[in-house]
Amino acid sequence: MRLVCLDDDDPGRHLEVLWNLELGARAVVPEAHGLGETTQVDAPAHFGAYLHALKWSAVSAADATRFQAPFRAGIKLMAHQLTPLMKALELPRANLFIADDVGLGKTIEAGLVLQELLLRQQAKFVLVVAPASVCLQWQGEMQRRFGLRFEVMTRQFVAWRRQERGFGVSPWSTHSRFIVSHALLRRPGYRDPLIAHLGDRARKGLLILDEAHVAAPASAGRYAVDTDITRTIRDLAPRFDNRLFLSATPHNGHSNSFSALLEILDPVRFTRGVPVEGKKDLAPVMVRRLKRDLRKLGFESFPRRMLVELALRHEGGAGGGVWSVSESAYDADVGTIGAVRVAALGPGRATEIELSEKLARYTELCAPASGKDRLAFVMLQQRLLSSPEAFARTLTAHMQGVEKRGGPVAAPQQGKLPGVADRRDAAPAVEEDPETHGLSDEALAEESDAEVRRASETLSPNDEARALLTDLRALAERARRAPDAKAIAFLAWLRENVCAAVPSAPDRRRLRGRLLLGGEGRGAREGAEATARAGRDLDREGAAGGRRGAERGAAAEGPGGRGGGARGARRAAGCGAQEAVTVPLVDRVPGGVLRGEAGPAG
Repeated sequence: MRLVCLDDDDPGRHLEVLWNLELGARAVVPEAHGLGETTQVDAPAHFGAYLHALKWSAVSAADATRFQAPFRAGIKLMAHQLTPLMKALELPRANLFIADDVGLGKTIEAGLVLQELLLRQQAKFVLVVAPASVCLQWQGEMQRRFGLRFEVMTRQFVAWRRQERGFGVSPWSTHSRFIVSHALLRRPGYRDPLIAHLGDRARKGLLILDEAHVAAPASAGRYAVDTDITRTIRDLAPRFDNRLFLSATPHNGHSNSFSALLEILDPVRFTRGVPVEGKKDLAPVMVRRLKRDLRKLGFESFPRRMLVELALRHEGGAGGGVWSVSESAYDADVGTIGAVRVAALGPGRATEIELSEKLARYTELCAPASGKDRLAFVMLQQRLLSSPEAFARTLTAHMQGVEKRGGPVAAPQQGKLPGVADRRDAAPAVEEDPETHGLSDEALAEESDAEVRRASETLSPNDEARALLTDLRALAERARRAPDAKAIAFLAWLRENVCAAVPSAPDRRRLRGRLLLGGEGRGAREGAEATARAGRDLDREGAAGGRRGAERGAAAEGPGGRGGGARGARRAAGCGAQEAVTVPLVDRVPGGVLRGEAGPAG
């Protein structure tokens, strides 16, 4: 028997049942049986509450200016976060691109739109596509802020659902709100069942795409080329009635790629290959605010963004010379550049410059003009800009590939699938799941080194190139453990700007500043570790300088030299205190952010 839903919650939905197998099934014909007998009348207070609830739901569902979501969310509401909600409700379909600046709360804004659509019964099946590193963050924010439970789609979740409901049940049909990572959605084993579950078009569907710029076609060449994630999102997006794209960097500088991304969002307004004509075309579907714009309007108080550039300069030969640094500050709000200050860092070798010159010559001799084989040289250049430690590791992988020796290959980790009874104890295993958190820095570095080795196996360097490769290896090994000029300049800036206000010695333990170093992958962590080593080296050198000065001052004591010796000891001790900078070794936190504490400078 085929049934049709008449309720306002889901009118028109079809349902097929086996009438003979339904428990207590009976047909009520109003003409013959009526609508039943009234045994009692509701209390006036109870009926009044029901009537007011119906009126409020009817008004709020029909009026786009009356919001319910802000009053049903555990958030500190900011004025600017209501703009995306208002714009989404004004559209026939909530096809909106939220491109606010970093830190303005795009997740909260998307949650408000989601909650409002759910309350207005305009959204039922919700899919959040986000980077693997923030999937659990999305789940926690939706649960804590809006009381919405999302399931994170992983291999473990699929195994649980199959154990509970059978192998033939699609995991996408077991819940109405899911979070899936970009990498996992590209796999046919997850994408194809989702497409089969959605059909041609999911009624009351909502797609939230976090970091939407990754779905823009690649624009390295003259024409934008669709990537795997581009094709996946392009296939999924038309199956949802409502679409929310989130990104702080929506435009990658190529108009063709940008128009292709907007076409995925709203194919009626935008067409791939047709340039977007300024704010007039973007105003109906995009919300873009920067912190400086909100600060000028006086809505919220956000810290000013100051960009400080430390430009290093080396004068002298490669084997010696003097390093100097010029500091300039750029005010992002005003757009002005401050005065440039130049300071000397002291003598030192230009090891990185020498590595860069030798690498350029080696690239000229061996690198192919184009193709995948050029990947090894691109990676070497990137690692050299990161840190000598990262360059030495990548150079080792490159030499292993050139010598056809390969390298260590990590076996893929197969997670144990727990039973239904073990799910309560599975929390630690979920946090280690790469499908939930993404691959670790070490795993990503191993994959990158393996790609470098594979790309290097086809190379056949001549004698000059092999000699350059040997010189690069020797220089890299010498520089990987020594403090480089970038670390020394950064520590000098810390001494002047971060640690200058630290009070006297008795209070240092109570006032320890915190330093955040942002970067991606193992290269950023290795660079921060090199900075920490440089701080410890300077600490030891400063302490040793203080001891040597004290010894020289004590040796100068004698007839007519006692005062000079005391002044020399004080001056040497002060020099040692000024040079001592303690930067403990940094440790890794989720999201690739490096955390450490900058200790006091004398």
